[in-house]
Amino acid sequence: MPLAFVLSMSVPVILGAENWDDHDRSQKTAARDFAKNYLGLADKNSVVITFGDNDTFPLWYIQEVEGWRTDVRILNYTLSGMHWYVEQLYNKLYESDPLPFTFPKELYGLGHELYVYNPDGPRMEVTDALQTVVNNRKQFVRCDRGSDSVVYLPTNKFKITLDKPKLIANGIITSAQADTIPDYIAFDVNIPRRGYLMRNEMMMLDFLGTNRFERPVYIMNNSYISEVFPVINSYSIDDGMLSSIVPYPVNGGTYHYTDRTADYFINGIRNDDGTYTPLQWGNLNKDIYVDPVSKNMGDVQRQTFVILSDQMLRNGDTASAVKLLALREQFFPKANFPNDRFAMMMVFAYSHVGDQVTAYDLVCDIFDYYYQQLRYAKSLSQSKFISVDKLQGDASYFLYQAVQMRNHAMLRNPFDNRPEIPLTEEGEKAFLAADANNAQRLKALDDFVSGSEYQNEIVPLVNSMR
Repeated sequence: MPLAFVLSMSVPVILGAENWDDHDRSQKTAARDFAKNYLGLADKNSVVITFGDNDTFPLWYIQEVEGWRTDVRILNYTLSGMHWYVEQLYNKLYESDPLPFTFPKELYGLGHELYVYNPDGPRMEVTDALQTVVNNRKQFVRCDRGSDSVVYLPTNKFKITLDKPKLIANGIITSAQADTIPDYIAFDVNIPRRGYLMRNEMMMLDFLGTNRFERPVYIMNNSYISEVFPVINSYSIDDGMLSSIVPYPVNGGTYHYTDRTADYFINGIRNDDGTYTPLQWGNLNKDIYVDPVSKNMGDVQRQTFVILSDQMLRNGDTASAVKLLALREQFFPKANFPNDRFAMMMVFAYSHVGDQVTAYDLVCDIFDYYYQQLRYAKSLSQSKFISVDKLQGDASYFLYQAVQMRNHAMLRNPFDNRPEIPLTEEGEKAFLAADANNAQRLKALDDFVSGSEYQNEIVPLVNSMR
């Protein structure tokens, strides 16, 4: 065998052997695990509204490949701008029933791209308004914008009348709730700047109005449809990892979860026999590379554990509050998820459950993280990196916030915006006693505060941001 051939073949072998561990993704299961977690609490035959690739493809995988929760219909809002996708929603898929619509599918067909409404029209039941269009197509469907047909709606002021007995029977509301909620929900549809609704926006109005809350509907993120349907923010509540669209106004607080969400995050998916299957979080607590998408997904769930902890504490369940904070650290440790700006909320959460040592530890971590960020930003050339100012500004702002916490300043509680002092002098004593290295950590923070960089650069910069 020629020596040249042997030597040439050794190159890929060496590359593979030396780099395999750097590129091995066999333990990265975040996409699969998060998909299961998203659907695990969804009610039977429900609809989950998604928007992009990262939130849709894992759900499709878990259904199509692993056969998990095929009773749930995934409705991609972005794809519903295409006529062929909307037409599929009229069909049954696995155990998932067709979606309810008032418009026949041809009104979403090719050539029907634009939907305009009369802003001076009366308030009408959604189904009545759409049926008026169906019954009088010559009046409301016209080809007057080039080759596309324009569908004219008689109004932009709608209501959805609730069939309360049916909602009770379907488990959407309780008998007690039926006596306290209105008989209908009134709302206006906002016209976007472009001056008309597009196919996916029209589809959403049709679906929600025809469904009348009788089939459970979840949404990944309200912000994608709240411009056109601002009412969504008042009629949705976080349920598990999704937001549930409900037929009653929800607590106006910044954060609010259903009662069953904490049980879901603590114990996992409840099986038919009453046992639980614990939630899996993609091995993000292992010694693996956490890519930016997985990092973002993990940060969102870190916040969820913390917010749930605060809600449980307010409900008088301190044990569950402490458990949720412990699970957050177990599944999303700082080795893979540095304590950056997301940890600001955690400082208050640990303070609330009486764990001042961890609260102080987090503030020191935040300081260390953004001190390094500031050093990095200052090492960059402005001519090469246009985002240097933002990087330096963010680092300066969060360093300032860490200093305020360390100095026992009165700050706004991120859970309800009330003023409070998250760190106490007694907590500082406990922190110093917990570990001999903690004195040096606090001294590094204090030395920074007394230095000219903080006094002459950071404080004026942060003050200019206000």
